[in-house]
Amino acid sequence: MNWKRFKERFLGVDAAIVVLGLLLFSVAMYFFMQNDGLVEVDPNSKAAAVGKISVAKNNVRRRTQSGFVWSSVNVKDTVFEGDSIFTDDTADATIDLENGNRVQIDPKSLVVVKTRNRGLQIDLRYGSLTGKVSKETPLVISQNGVLQELTGENAEIRIESVGPTKETKIRVVKGEIKLRKVSTVVKKTKNKAEPPPAPEDEQTIKENEVAEFKTDQANAVIVRDGAELILPENGKTLWLGLGQEIEFKWRLLGKDTLKANLKISSDPFFATNSHVHEVDGSALKIGSEKLPTGVVYWRVKASGGNTPSLPFRLTHYPDTPPLAVFPKDQQEFAFSPTNGETGKQVSMSWEDKSGSTSFEVQLANDPEFRKVITKKSVELSSETSPLLTAGNYFWRVRGLHNERKNSPWSPTLGFIVGEENLQPDPPVLTPNTIAYEVPGSVLLRAPTNVSMEGRGLTPENLPPFTWNTAKHAESYEVEIAPSDTFANSIKHPLGNELKFAPKEIKPGPMFVRVRAKSKRGLLSQPSGIGRLDVTLPAPVLHPIKPETQTYTNKDELERGKHTFQLSWSPRPFANTYELNWGADSDFSKSKKFRLKSTGRAIMVTTPGDYSARIRAMGANGEPLGPYSQTQIASYRKELTAPPILAVKPEPPPPPPAVEKPKIPERTAASIAGFGTPKPLDPKRSSSFVSLDDSTPFVNFRWKAVRGAKKYEIEIATDADFENTIMQHDTLRMYFTVKKNLPEGRVFWRVRAINKKNEPSDWSEVFDLNVLYQ
Repeated sequence: MNWKRFKERFLGVDAAIVVLGLLLFSVAMYFFMQNDGLVEVDPNSKAAAVGKISVAKNNVRRRTQSGFVWSSVNVKDTVFEGDSIFTDDTADATIDLENGNRVQIDPKSLVVVKTRNRGLQIDLRYGSLTGKVSKETPLVISQNGVLQELTGENAEIRIESVGPTKETKIRVVKGEIKLRKVSTVVKKTKNKAEPPPAPEDEQTIKENEVAEFKTDQANAVIVRDGAELILPENGKTLWLGLGQEIEFKWRLLGKDTLKANLKISSDPFFATNSHVHEVDGSALKIGSEKLPTGVVYWRVKASGGNTPSLPFRLTHYPDTPPLAVFPKDQQEFAFSPTNGETGKQVSMSWEDKSGSTSFEVQLANDPEFRKVITKKSVELSSETSPLLTAGNYFWRVRGLHNERKNSPWSPTLGFIVGEENLQPDPPVLTPNTIAYEVPGSVLLRAPTNVSMEGRGLTPENLPPFTWNTAKHAESYEVEIAPSDTFANSIKHPLGNELKFAPKEIKPGPMFVRVRAKSKRGLLSQPSGIGRLDVTLPAPVLHPIKPETQTYTNKDELERGKHTFQLSWSPRPFANTYELNWGADSDFSKSKKFRLKSTGRAIMVTTPGDYSARIRAMGANGEPLGPYSQTQIASYRKELTAPPILAVKPEPPPPPPAVEKPKIPERTAASIAGFGTPKPLDPKRSSSFVSLDDSTPFVNFRWKAVRGAKKYEIEIATDADFENTIMQHDTLRMYFTVKKNLPEGRVFWRVRAINKKNEPSDWSEVFDLNVLYQ
């Protein structure tokens, strides 16, 4: 043997690993022996039976005296000599003993049950329990290595072992008991066991008194309870609705009968989750929303007192029905006759937060449950229906508890059973492409807040997309999007309609496709893609006035220039306008201007005919419609010679004139002796829009002038009235134009004329924007 290698392997690092493994195994076996595992109790156990489990709520477990693991406890299970009973935070158990007594074990407790002579011995490791004692059936408890025997005349007691300090309290709830020390734990020496001492003097504990055993103290200290609890009764279970209150009542037993300290907790030892209320009096109402759901403990201590009352247990649940989970309302289920199926079984499930111990579930053919198919009481939160043929069904459920009366039903939910769902055929969409130019009547009524990102236009006479009736289709669904990839699409259910036209449009392309939908919601493949192209009518480019300039010399002629003022009508949705301007009629060499406004001044120096057109553009530079009609701007320059003057003989000198006094110059208003008319309608800078093929009626109105016999109105295309297009006299204070005015801006003014045919000054000049659609 290689001794060096042996020492390195087994006396070095490997040895440390082996020792550590053994230690971990030992620790694991210790915990396994203490509290782990879930197996059934050995039915062949030879231990004597001491009672049966009559109540086992939630997680109650048991370990036999000779066992290593814990098993679940059910009602009617037998409890044997030496069994350990464990309840978690939400569990409790009741043991009906063979001697006729009953022991109730509270949540969060661990109890070892044994028999001693004619009575019962309880080793309360921690927690609390309630029981009865008598002379015939005494109760023995183990406290700090000492056995204490309790006897009485059908007295009711409560035993508490608080936390890790194992300080035990015995409360007398009813009657009177005798407490005496009967033996100590037997001590062994090297030679033999020492016999236990003789029984010691008895202690008497009366109703509402407590025997307290401090740590490492075998003898009890008798103290009196500070308060007696009245309502709600101990162990009461309540179902409260939102906003309901529960009244806590008690009676103080000490001298101080006015003030009390009420403590409420979900912990039976009040170590955590406690709420304290200082109360003047012996009662307090607390809303249900301020109480924990489930098991609640409460006790009262008189102000200035040291001993709180016996805690009462209250179980509180919201007064609500179970929540139906599956199937959802109007959910559909299918069976396949082609596979030999004649119906469908449906599993119904629900959730409950009201402490129900069982449930009643109903299934019917009608929502009023006059035709009930099944009515069952179940303990689980689910139930499967019988085989259901095609039709409509309705179901509901409610929670049951032996302390709860008239529990509410859940809302009624319906579901549908039918034959298998066949996918519809895809519809055939026609036409594939629709071109639509927005008519002028739609533009005339267009709201002012339309935009590519927001509101659109309501179309008129828009041709719809249509499709055929698809096989197995119950309804249809149309999908529209700004691109043929249908990203960011919008879906519209259409029922059984076989056509679709959008109710709101914007310039640009819109893509459409349709799916058929079966009775139970199965969609077909989409149809072919349809395209709708929406364009706006071209802006109206206003006529351009020609310009001819004359000069007397060549230098002035060469320096001559002119500025044309171009303007056009606006279009909704337009982000900019593209203006084409050039000396070529086909715009092959024209300049392009991108403009935000609806006007542009262009200066020219070279005579000739210039062509102009305009179109509306979108935010991304795409045209929103066609170009406008072409307007010609004509510019001419002429050179003229100065006029030749004829020579005339000088006339004879006039005779001397008689000098007359000078008369001051008089204005038209001072001659007429009255004021100037004030224009009223149309308002300054207003617009008049005329539709195609319609006769315009433009009404001009002004304010009357005292002393006026008639009025004279002038309309021109320039503010200086050099190009007058209309002049009219009228006896009224208005004038109606019943013929076409030139498109663009026109100007108008009015003056009064008196009986002597003397005119007043002209009024202010008003302008009007005339548009034709």
